[in-house]
Amino acid sequence: MTYEEVIFDINSHLKFGIKPGLERIQKLLTLIENPQDTLNVIHVAGTNGKGSTCEMLASIFKSSGYKVGLYTSPSIIDFRDRIKINNKLISKIQVLKIYDEIKNHIEKVNSIDSPLTEFEIIAAMAFKYFKNENCDIVILETGLGGRLDATNVIKKPIASILTSVSLDHTNILGDNIQKITYEKCGIIKENTPVVTSINQKKCVLEIIKNICTQKNAPLTISNPLTLSNIKFDIIKGMEFSYNNKKIHTSIIGHHQIENISNILSCINIIKNKFPVTFDAIKNGLENLNINSRIQIISKEPLIFLDGSHNLGSIKALKNVIIELFTDKKIIGIVGMFKDKDVENSLAQIIPIFSQVITIPLVNSRSMDIKDITRISKKYNKNTIPKSNVKEAIYFASSISKKNIDEYVTIIFGSLSIAREILN
Repeated sequence: MTYEEVIFDINSHLKFGIKPGLERIQKLLTLIENPQDTLNVIHVAGTNGKGSTCEMLASIFKSSGYKVGLYTSPSIIDFRDRIKINNKLISKIQVLKIYDEIKNHIEKVNSIDSPLTEFEIIAAMAFKYFKNENCDIVILETGLGGRLDATNVIKKPIASILTSVSLDHTNILGDNIQKITYEKCGIIKENTPVVTSINQKKCVLEIIKNICTQKNAPLTISNPLTLSNIKFDIIKGMEFSYNNKKIHTSIIGHHQIENISNILSCINIIKNKFPVTFDAIKNGLENLNINSRIQIISKEPLIFLDGSHNLGSIKALKNVIIELFTDKKIIGIVGMFKDKDVENSLAQIIPIFSQVITIPLVNSRSMDIKDITRISKKYNKNTIPKSNVKEAIYFASSISKKNIDEYVTIIFGSLSIAREILN
């Protein structure tokens, strides 16, 4: 098979949708000798912040000299950016090799059970790749939830991190924050250290505490206040002090301070097995290159891209805008999936824009342009639809060029937009 044929074959499993459960992937992994059982895994779940957390952890451990596997989802630019070692995408040759090794096993599972999903196949490929390459440590992001997520075949992670929990995927995970928290907490294992933030909602924190107690899992509650002298800059990023020493990073926002606080607590917990120096932390955070997290894609005019796509992440984006852009007029370009909480998400942020441009997404899940425009106009009369993101950017730029220092454009609402722009 060619690389393109392999990707087509894997993507053909998208038609089977999202099927929470571990039975299918466990059957596949048993057939390929359970590569996941050999890995030192930090398992990360949560509604928002888990992708950034994983990228930062991987960068820090790479700076420490470890061979670091990183599994995240979804892909943004390239199919292969879900699976990395030391920030390098899995090669096309390796994709071919690993898929060739497991293809017959995939077919066998499909013949005796409901077909494997695309996510399950890619997770199994990642486990095999990380084992084949003898990774020292693997940073593993859940796809959806935690308890029944395909990544939860990990029996004994070296640590688990629960990032900010809020409402999302309510049709699958539950219609309230308590049910969703329970699903996320499914990654907590017996006698395995867990990290979460003091900034979690009170009811979320109580559930985490109770489950950790039940499973005798040591819980560390991180506190962002341990980081001080925090300074934000629109172009340069963020600076803060840790143990009275300055660190600079390109990511920005108080929500990222919360994520960094979790990371530092996790590093401290596993320091006996995987020691990390301050210089490695500093270099790892300074050398970050994370796509679609308040990412500058143009300086003249000033345009930011953010992958915020649910109520929690859109609130975080709003807070950054309010804090950083007090002297600017903000143009918002937005497209969202129809299965998200579009009404409440837009109600949060749309009023702060001087101009809103709505767009459809290049995806079958996209909210119809008429519907998202109608909702947006309820909260901001200066809303206009455009047929695609390219037209939206041109329109925004035609406004901002009148006074280029006065305007900022923010593109948000879905990682699907990020993929379209970055490609």
